[in-house]
Amino acid sequence: MAPDETSDQNTKLGDVSSNRKNNLTVIRMLMAVAIIYRHSYMTLSGHSVRDAFSYLTNRQTDTLGVGVIYFFMMSGFLITAAWLHRRSTWEYLRRRALRLYPGVAVMSLFCLLVVGPLAVTDTSTYFHHLSLRGYLTSLARLQVPAIQAAFPGNPLAGKINDPMWSIVYQFRCYLIVAILGLAGALRYRALVLAIFLAAMSAFIWQTYFDPTWLANKGGHFTGMMGEWPPLLTFFTAGMVFYLYRDVIPYNRKLFLFSVLVVVASFYKGLAITEPIFGGYVLLYIGFARRLALHRFAGGADYSFGLYIYSWPIQQLLTQHFHNYLSPITLFLVSLAVTSVLAMGSYAFVEKRFIIRKPKAASALKPVPNLAAESAEIQPVS
Repeated sequence: MAPDETSDQNTKLGDVSSNRKNNLTVIRMLMAVAIIYRHSYMTLSGHSVRDAFSYLTNRQTDTLGVGVIYFFMMSGFLITAAWLHRRSTWEYLRRRALRLYPGVAVMSLFCLLVVGPLAVTDTSTYFHHLSLRGYLTSLARLQVPAIQAAFPGNPLAGKINDPMWSIVYQFRCYLIVAILGLAGALRYRALVLAIFLAAMSAFIWQTYFDPTWLANKGGHFTGMMGEWPPLLTFFTAGMVFYLYRDVIPYNRKLFLFSVLVVVASFYKGLAITEPIFGGYVLLYIGFARRLALHRFAGGADYSFGLYIYSWPIQQLLTQHFHNYLSPITLFLVSLAVTSVLAMGSYAFVEKRFIIRKPKAASALKPVPNLAAESAEIQPVS
């Protein structure tokens, strides 16, 4: 049975996405858990080991890839809403910065003051070389200061918090939305659709014809260019879903058809079907009212904390208990420890900086070329 029996042929995505009580927060947390699961194999082995999803999709992707790219898709959908519903450009940028920087700042201190001393063999030398300037410089780039001497016996020695790379790209995507918005491009959704198709074309070329394309190109502002085709494809796919939500049907038949298309591409062609049909499946489940997953965790969003704290915890466990761990036990133990840290991060750090719009600000400005621009989607605060 499809997740939502209330959908019919006349219902549009915009009709259901206006409900603040959706399932996207739980989906984000489940994706963060999937990423922790995948990292359990990587942390113990030191290289990319095939997981069940990799076998299922004929090595086209794995749980890590799915988790990251669909994080970006949901972000594209919600951040586009955040920009269109902003009161000012400054408010938009402030919200985006406050959603990331406080959590990263505290996590970085945790890595430097707790993880670092436990991860090195010479703590006196370690503390002697700690630098406030290094901490602030890394924080400005949404990174953790490098600790080359950390985890000397681990397969992935010296990697204090590797997954932070995607947070930087996430923030760059926020800036891309602002640039497109200020340039007036979001008023013409066909232009955003063209950007998505261009990004998807680059992704398909990279996937099927030249995997090393753009691999060694990039800089401080752009990041490694080879990462952009998949990330930009899924982020702009989310943008397109939001901008066309008034014409995209929301019904079981299209949902089931999309599921069949994605499953049929498990052998070949997943890069072509995932951004469109996989994205539809994600959003259909995300706004399926009968699931009512918004009640889970009392509306709190622990996904960010799960993502940024899991790697250093897994590295510490690997360093001290390597001989007693399998990927599954590492996953379960690290998930338990990380969940406590994630709950603390949300309750005492992230939640404090989330800026809520007052109810009086619910009257949203109409946006040209968008029909019925009155949805009150809750953006990523």
